[in-house]
Amino acid sequence: MKFNKVYLQKDAIARHEDFDTWYEDGERFYRFECKNGWKSEKDKVSVIGRMGGENGLIRPDNLTLNYFLRFERYEYILHTYVINKHYYVEGMLWDLYGSAAEPPFDFVCETKTTYNKKDVHVKERLFRDKGLCYEIHVPDLTKLRVAVIALVAILIKEEWKGKSECEEVRGATWWERLKKRVIENKGYTYEEVQRLEAEGSPLVQVVKPQGRPMDNV
Repeated sequence: MKFNKVYLQKDAIARHEDFDTWYEDGERFYRFECKNGWKSEKDKVSVIGRMGGENGLIRPDNLTLNYFLRFERYEYILHTYVINKHYYVEGMLWDLYGSAAEPPFDFVCETKTTYNKKDVHVKERLFRDKGLCYEIHVPDLTKLRVAVIALVAILIKEEWKGKSECEEVRGATWWERLKKRVIENKGYTYEEVQRLEAEGSPLVQVVKPQGRPMDNV
C-alpha cells in the first residue's frame, strides 16, 4: 500500500519556509504554506492539496496555547500538555508521549480495552533525494491527512518552544480541574516548564494511563 505512508523532511519547519510532503511513490501529498513567512508561532499555516486548493489550516488560538487543526469541514484541537513530553489531539483521542524531535513514536488512541491502540507510527527514514525524513504510517487511510497535519502542528510548537497547558494534578476536584483548564490556564512558557521540571512539580509529570479504560469508568 503505497498511499498509507507520507514523508516530511525532518528539517522542514526549522528552515522557516514553505514545504512539501510526499507519498511513497514520490508524488506530492500536501504543501504547507505560511503567508507571513514563518516569522512567529502566531502565524496561520495553510494546508494545500495536490490540486492547489486549501484543504486545511493550522491556527493557534489567541494565547498560542492550543492549535486548531482544520481538515476540510472538520476541526480538531492540539493540546500541548507538556512540550516535548505529552500532546493530545482532541477529536481523534490521540496522545503522543514524547517529542516529535525524537522518533520513533506513535499516536496512540483510547478504546474501551486499551489506552495504547497505535493509530499512527512515525519514524526516520532516508527518502529518495529528500534526505532524512519523517515517515508517517497509518493502517487506516482515513486518518492519514489528520495525522500529517497534527505532526506538522507539533513540530511548529516545538520549533517555537511554545506554551504548555501542563498536566492535571491527581486528587484535584472537578471544579479545580475545570478552573485550571478553562478559566485560569493561560499556559506555561517554555522557561516556566523547565523550572517546574527542575522543581519536580506534578504539573509536568506525565503519567501514561495503564490497564483498561472500561475498568476506570
